[in-house]
Amino acid sequence: MAISTARTICRFLVYQSNSTFVRRQSDFVRRSRWTQQIKEDSEECRKAMFSATTKFVLFSDSKPFLAMRGSRLQVAFQSLKDLQTNFPNSEKLLETSVFLSSHSNVDNTVFAINVPRKDDLEHILKGSFVSYRKALVLLSKQDVSLLSQGLSSIRWNLKNQYCSNCGSKTKKTASGSQRKCTKCNNTSYPTMSPVAITVVHHGNHCLLARQPQFPEGMYSALAGFCDIGETMEMAVQREVAEEVGLEVDDIVYYNSQHWPFPNTSLMLACYARLKPNTTDKISVDKQELEDARWFHRDEIKEVLHLQSKDSSVPVKSKSMGRLWFPPPAAIAHHLIKSWAFQNDV
Repeated sequence: MAISTARTICRFLVYQSNSTFVRRQSDFVRRSRWTQQIKEDSEECRKAMFSATTKFVLFSDSKPFLAMRGSRLQVAFQSLKDLQTNFPNSEKLLETSVFLSSHSNVDNTVFAINVPRKDDLEHILKGSFVSYRKALVLLSKQDVSLLSQGLSSIRWNLKNQYCSNCGSKTKKTASGSQRKCTKCNNTSYPTMSPVAITVVHHGNHCLLARQPQFPEGMYSALAGFCDIGETMEMAVQREVAEEVGLEVDDIVYYNSQHWPFPNTSLMLACYARLKPNTTDKISVDKQELEDARWFHRDEIKEVLHLQSKDSSVPVKSKSMGRLWFPPPAAIAHHLIKSWAFQNDV
């Protein structure tokens, strides 16, 4: 009897588990299809835009609007009513907004909007416009992803106001995911530039470098744009050879991240092994890099440990002086950390 009851309970738990998975999968599919509908159907997009539950992310001069919520700095979402109250030209501003996503469900959508800077605006809205790079250090991964999408979408619309085919004015669709030429009807879509970002490893050492514009003491993975016709692997080999004079092989893909700088990039993170029987002597291209060096795995771990207490400033390592790596919001951080805490890549 006890065995029979146990089997019944197990079957019920398996059924519940499978049912939950199906529901979650269905919710995701439903949101994805609804998101696509918003992008393609301007009438549906405007309905969503004027919904009382819709949230707006504000930008001004490429800076997102943030506010303290409890002890943390977060994206200060605004409602439609907030916009209508604080901006006399809200109807005109809404026409320039761009759709970002169905944030958590189909009744709670998010748009980004670029607003003019006013002296008292931050005081009225009880927050601050903060540089995106600073926000990277302070915000959650979810908020950073949302801001990245918003900043890139706004910039793309601002930079593509004329048709690349005939030079005439273009007009954005309601969602901002397309621009159509007013003369030849050519349709433009946002694009991303693929960038290979690479940690080169050799035994218990990995190679990190710094560019002249990096904050003081910061070292990161090598990175460079993929050329037309190149695969990711070809781009990694070329960039490493150009920037530090080394040959690599055994290139392994790690993960990817959207990055809004310098325009809109897709960061393709990977590892590459120093090619056997080739030199490990670094020859830095000074036009691209300020410095590059090999770091021991233990040195990386030491810095990451110290940096975990505050990733916004350089740490003082016993063996290496002032040094830091990109913050957790950047894929370079995880690429470096993942290598440091595993024996083999």
